[in-house]
Parts: sequence; C-alpha cells; structure tokens
Amino acid sequence: MSAQMNRRAVLAWLGAGCDSTALAADAETIRLARFPHSGYQYIASRIRSEVYRRVGLSVRFESMTPRRATAEALAGRLDGEVSRVLSYAEAAPRMVRVTPAFTYFAMAGFARRNLDIDRSGDLRKYRVGIIRGVQAAIELAAEAKVVEQAANSENLMQMLQADRFDLALDVDINGAAVAARLGYTEVRQVGAWMKTEGYHYLAPHRAAMGHDLSAVIGQMKPNGELERLRASLLAEYMRNPFDPD
Repeated sequence: MSAQMNRRAVLAWLGAGCDSTALAADAETIRLARFPHSGYQYIASRIRSEVYRRVGLSVRFESMTPRRATAEALAGRLDGEVSRVLSYAEAAPRMVRVTPAFTYFAMAGFARRNLDIDRSGDLRKYRVGIIRGVQAAIELAAEAKVVEQAANSENLMQMLQADRFDLALDVDINGAAVAARLGYTEVRQVGAWMKTEGYHYLAPHRAAMGHDLSAVIGQMKPNGELERLRASLLAEYMRNPFDPD
C-alpha cells in the first residue's frame, strides 16, 4: 500500500469515530491559554504538555487573562484553557470540562502584617485584592469588606505592597513565588483554604478531544504519575521562581 493510500485509510478509520473538528486537531498544534505571570499555570501547562503528548498532539500555550481566554475560546479562536476550577463550568457553561481533575492548588492569603484569619468568613473585615476573572478568588472574596481587582499575580503583589488592600488572595504557589522574586520580604502567607482541584477545559469546537484526554489522565492519576510529575515540576520551579512571561 502506498504512503498516500495508507494515509487515506487512517483518516477514514479516524473519521468513523471523530468529527471533522477532531480530525483537524490531529493535523495542527492545539492552542491553550494559561494565565500570565502564574507559576501554578506554568506548572499546569507542563503537565498538560505530557498529557497531550500521550495522545499524539502538540500544544502551544499562550499567556492570556482569564476573561480574554474565555472569550477567545468561545469565539473559536482558542482551543481551550490549561486549568480552571470545577465551578468555572457554571460561569462558562459552553466550555467543556475534561475529567478527572489533573492537578490541584490551595488559595492562600498574603499580607504585610499579621491578620486574624481562620476561615473565609473572616475576610469580611478586610480590604481584599484578587486577580480579575479567577473564579476561585471571586468565590472566596464574596463576603469581603472591599474587593480590588488586579491584572495578574505580579500586579496583585505590587498593589499589596502599595497598601491598596490588606490581603491578597492568590494561589499559594503564585503568591510565594512572586513575593520572593520581587523581594517583598514583609509579605507573608497568613491563611490558606482547602485544596482545590484544577480541570482542563476545551472550547466547544474541540469537545471531541475530551475522551482521549480523559483516558490518559485516568491512566496517569491512579498510579501516581501525575503527582510525581507535579511534585518534580514544582520543586524545580520553586528553586528559581522566575516569571513565566
């Protein structure tokens, strides 16, 4: 069988179980958004690279604000988002969640002085800063006295240093890394909340890819591969917490 005939046979076989969108995905690089200046999203993107490699697809990551990422994906100009929380599906119901979760993080509070914070309800006493469009932070800050929005983790810590608010809410990895990189020695973690799982989300036009991606995650998670990969990438990053952007 010639190479051309063999290629046609493979495409015909694939076409039996996939729509034209899925076939197009096999022929090109998948474009995924990750939040800018985020160590957590950088590590999550490295994990996603391995998952996509195992399904035979290459992937390119583009630094993009949360709101823009959603808009671009829903408009069909982006193929998905690296990591969002479970409840993101309620805010963007057309996005396609890939299960199971492939990573996790904890939301943490960062401040320049000691604050009395034991639970999320304590935030109502303080001026709180969050990153615009980050669903986990939005939900956590729902009862805060005042909420200020920053563009990204670096901007958030700069606003905290400038006393724009009392407490910055960010992913634990991000806040610690950015404060260290910027030399903000007074900034310390003053609270942390329950571990939150991170899910990969696909744009509606890439929904057909979800099955294969779920299968790979389902193989890597039970045997500990995902956790070992995450731990290795996190240790590597925290030794030198550079700005991914």
